[in-house]
Amino acid sequence: MKASDTAEAAIGGERPVRRRSVLPALLTGGGIGLGTALFLIFAAGPRGPVDDFPGPLPAAADATWAAGTRPAPGFTLSNQDGRAVALSSLRGRVVLLTFLDSRCKHLCRIEGPMLGDLQRSLPEAERPLIVAVSVNPEDTAVSVRAAARRWDWRPNDWHWLMGKPEQLADVWAAYGVDVQQIPDDLLHSGVLYVIDRAGDERAGYATPFDQQRVARLIRSLGGVAA
Repeated sequence: MKASDTAEAAIGGERPVRRRSVLPALLTGGGIGLGTALFLIFAAGPRGPVDDFPGPLPAAADATWAAGTRPAPGFTLSNQDGRAVALSSLRGRVVLLTFLDSRCKHLCRIEGPMLGDLQRSLPEAERPLIVAVSVNPEDTAVSVRAAARRWDWRPNDWHWLMGKPEQLADVWAAYGVDVQQIPDDLLHSGVLYVIDRAGDERAGYATPFDQQRVARLIRSLGGVAA
C-alpha cells in the first residue's frame, strides 16, 4: 500500500481507505460474548504504528502512533443538534472517537458510562471531547441524547454524529469498524481512538478500555489548546 493510498479526508464525498487490522476489537451483540476478540480493520498502513501488535491481545491493550504519523481520516456528519460537524473542525481539542448504538444493550452500556467517568476524572483544561459515530442508522436526536444523559456525559462536551447508511458505512470502513445486522439485533466492533489536538491518531483501544491508561495519555497530550 503506497503512502498516496492513505485517506486523510472523506469530506465532500471522498471515500476513506479501508484499513488492515493490527488490533483486535470486540464484536458486540446478543449472540457474542464480550470476550470474543476479532481481527478488524485497525491499520498500520504506511503511517506506521509505533507499537505494532501482530497477534491477539487482551481487550485493554492498545496500539500507539507518534505525533504526525497517522492523520485521522476526515469526515463530516450531523450531530444531535442537526449541525454538520467536520472532524477537522475539532482540532485544538483532544478527541475520543468511538462508535456506538444509542439503543445497544451490550458493550455500549459499559463503554458509555466509562467515557463519562473518564471525562469527569480530568480537570476542565484537560477534558477530552467525546465524538461518537453512530453504528445504527436508526439513531435519532432523541435516542442519542437519552443515552448521553444515561451515561452522564458532560453537557457541551460531546457530539453524536449521524447520517445516511452509506455515509456512516464510509466512516466505519475508514476506522475499521465492523457492523453486522442480524435478526433482532445489531453487532458492531468496539474501538476507541484518541486523536490529538493536531488531528493525529495517537492511540487505539479495544473496548472496554483501561480508563487510567487513556487518562494518562490525554494528560500527556495537553487537553484543550491555549
